[in-house]
Amino acid sequence: MRAAAHPRRARRVLHILDGQLTLWAGNAEVVADAGAVVAAPRGVPHGYRNDTEQPATALCLHTPAGYENYFREVRAAIARGEEMSEDRLVQFRAKYATRPYPAR
Repeated sequence: MRAAAHPRRARRVLHILDGQLTLWAGNAEVVADAGAVVAAPRGVPHGYRNDTEQPATALCLHTPAGYENYFREVRAAIARGEEMSEDRLVQFRAKYATRPYPAR
């Protein structure tokens, strides 16, 4: 599991509920365990990945509101049987002023 590198105009805060995620923003990287709260600054390329064999769950908060619709659209497309390739996700992200950066 990973989120491709991307900057956003909004701020993202993640509360790690279960497992462990590696999050990065700019040149900083942190391994966050369950219970940790981390934030990606506005406009800074950031992403996350699960480097473990165990599932991870995180609560994502976005400000200002509106980006949650990206996740709703992706979920609806998957429910319709669409395959989620990186190219397809780029199409969804473009609707929400999010563009990918090269992988780290």
